[in-house]
Amino acid sequence: MNNNQTKLHFREKPIAIWGIGIFMLIVGGIMFVNNREQWIAPAIVTIVAVLVFLAGSTVEVTADKEERVLTISRRSIFRKSLEEILFEDIDAIQIGTSYDDDDSTTTYRVEVRLKDGNVVPLRTVYSSGRKKKEEQAQTLREFIGVN
Repeated sequence: MNNNQTKLHFREKPIAIWGIGIFMLIVGGIMFVNNREQWIAPAIVTIVAVLVFLAGSTVEVTADKEERVLTISRRSIFRKSLEEILFEDIDAIQIGTSYDDDDSTTTYRVEVRLKDGNVVPLRTVYSSGRKKKEEQAQTLREFIGVN
């Protein structure tokens, strides 16, 4: 996280997603080496691994005090999006929570709640690690001057 007087900037790379893709690629390779006649299953695992690896998106967030705008940029090989939110449109920076079906796992994401009631997540997916997300949210709250 880079924070000077007028700009706050941080970038998140999808390390966990990339790790899953690499793991699946290795599993597909091992499956192929162990049984070369049965190549369909390893090929499917390898294709899925590549798609998982490529689907992970990098998120960059910049808060600019001079322009009074929060910019959220999401980039992957498949898509690119850019959202700009004026500070005066922001009601709160909050932690969104998602529970699995049996409530045994909780995942989180940082969200920007707008005054019109809409919610803009920094990252579209939920993940573990509440503490890091709380720190990001608190840093953004203090920099922007919202709850």
